[in-house]
Amino acid sequence: MSSKKVATIDLGSNSFHMLISEVTIEGQIQELYRGKSKVQLRAGLTEDMRLTDEVKARALECLQNFALSIQHYQVDEVKVVGTYTLRKAKENIYDFLDEAQRILKAKVEVISGEEEARLVYVGASAVVEAQKKKALIVDIGGGSTELVIGKGQNLKSLVSLEMGCVSVQNQFFNDGLLTLANFSQAINYAYNLLDPIVAEYIQQGWDVALGSSGTIRSISDLALAHNWSDGSITWDVMEILAAELLQKRVVANVHFNGLRSDRENILAGGFCVLYALFNRLGIKKMLKSEGALREGMLYEIVNSYKQKE
Repeated sequence: MSSKKVATIDLGSNSFHMLISEVTIEGQIQELYRGKSKVQLRAGLTEDMRLTDEVKARALECLQNFALSIQHYQVDEVKVVGTYTLRKAKENIYDFLDEAQRILKAKVEVISGEEEARLVYVGASAVVEAQKKKALIVDIGGGSTELVIGKGQNLKSLVSLEMGCVSVQNQFFNDGLLTLANFSQAINYAYNLLDPIVAEYIQQGWDVALGSSGTIRSISDLALAHNWSDGSITWDVMEILAAELLQKRVVANVHFNGLRSDRENILAGGFCVLYALFNRLGIKKMLKSEGALREGMLYEIVNSYKQKE
């Protein structure tokens, strides 16, 4: 077989993503299909670490749609990983995982925060050819944020922290108000999680900071659409966005040119995480990376495929 079709699926805390690619023996990749659904798994995580029936139904409906695309493209290999919310609920949702596996005809692997961070690094660094430079990769998900410093194949530091755009939004903006007090509390929460690792990360240093996933892409798109920058995220961009969000006064008013409607009700939460990162780590400039977890999964499959030949 000269090529095979591969689906890599990321069951994230905010969105489920699927990438279908055709991979040749030489390792060339052609993207065939990209699918995404805003399932908001994290919002359906109860206090006793279970998933509500409503969110399970939404998730399984999305997976049934993914399964149709897998069938349509006659995919040979399906790789599925679950992240923060499924890590939290793992012991209580065997029925859901069984049903997900039955629909996708593939194992759902619930990965650790460290493994998630590593795969994000593989996906984000490869896409921008950051191989020659030491890169800080930041991935703000729905329930957790991964921070990795590495150069090429060599990872120097990696951590997964329990703060994400959905969880911070739900915890600090659940009254629907965009007040200075809510922003301050959310940012201070992020500071407390970051402070234990700040010294190590600053000591490591990096040549380029890259951000992957929804929050960072959204803020980059906003910066470009409003001429705040060329799409790179800087302190100036963060300060302008802070002022703009405060002016909106309530979450329901969060509409911007260049911002997708499905990001509106979680932008403030994601912004607070990124603001804390910029402040504590002294980030001057961050570029968005097109690669993330599902690309990292794909590159690992490609490498194993090449090695077998």
